[in-house]
Amino acid sequence: MDYANATTLALEDLKRGYPGLDKDTGSSHRIAAMVCLDSQNHTSGVNCEMKSLKESMSMLRLTWNEAVTQQMKNTWFDRREASEMGAAGVAILVILEFTEYTVLRRMDIDEKTGMDYWLSKSANVGDLTENFLQGDARLEVAGRRSATTGTIRRIVESKRRRSKKSDATGTPAYVIVMEFSRPEIYFETRMADL
Repeated sequence: MDYANATTLALEDLKRGYPGLDKDTGSSHRIAAMVCLDSQNHTSGVNCEMKSLKESMSMLRLTWNEAVTQQMKNTWFDRREASEMGAAGVAILVILEFTEYTVLRRMDIDEKTGMDYWLSKSANVGDLTENFLQGDARLEVAGRRSATTGTIRRIVESKRRRSKKSDATGTPAYVIVMEFSRPEIYFETRMADL
């Protein structure tokens, strides 16, 4: 793989804050991703392949500018939670870099929408109100610290099916699954089935 022209995703960018991700939560996503990558013996600048189920799409480089401390590891000792939160942070960076969207709102799991985030074309928090009806796109995310390619493919397919729950919105759905040990990002887009 040729990583000479890899796109850099800086985990530090999560600390900027976005309409649906405040700076503190973004920083938490950043640290969770760092802990997951560190647990797999990766250091800042690690190469990462982004692909769909059918093809390789892009070469990425994941960077951060801080050493992973024992306190960070203790904070994110729950492997499942760390993997999900870290993957969500990386997924948000992928959305910002490769689509026209930003994160608008974290969804409530009890709403059973089949998505984790609403996405919006508007990056201006002032343009958004508490009474908005919906976003412009949907995002469903999963993360695994270490998993086989077959397992990741099953998770991607499961997330694609899950995203159908909110197809009545008529918006595109993005599915991003992060595997930290290789590391790899699976990035799928599907249009609503109306």
